[in-house]
Amino acid sequence: LKKVITDLLLIDYQVRLCFPLASEYGDPQLRKRVILLAAKKGFNLPNVPKRTHGDDEGLSKIVSVRDVLCDLEEIEPLIESGLVELNDGTLVWDHCTDGAPNICGNHTTNKNIVQLVPDKPTTTLK
Repeated sequence: LKKVITDLLLIDYQVRLCFPLASEYGDPQLRKRVILLAAKKGFNLPNVPKRTHGDDEGLSKIVSVRDVLCDLEEIEPLIESGLVELNDGTLVWDHCTDGAPNICGNHTTNKNIVQLVPDKPTTTLK
């Protein structure tokens, strides 16, 4: 990032950096993003994007895990195969649950289990 900024400055660009939380822009993650704004000297440097989500008046509510996963609440994995059958009949794999065979890679080990808090954004899931 430092090299990119330095290179932009060397060719007469203005640079502005911001580090917003993804949850402040409608993404249900508590993850910082990097936004680099640049404009050639003599041109208007873009403003930092305004938040669209939050607790302040006029903003949409923060998107939670429940908001994006609520349609999956009724879906249970098939214990024999570890597959999940969606309402449209599509089969999805890599959905882990107690009793499912170990086809889920390292998601079944305790150090990689992440508990989702339904009414909040989540951390980044791998």
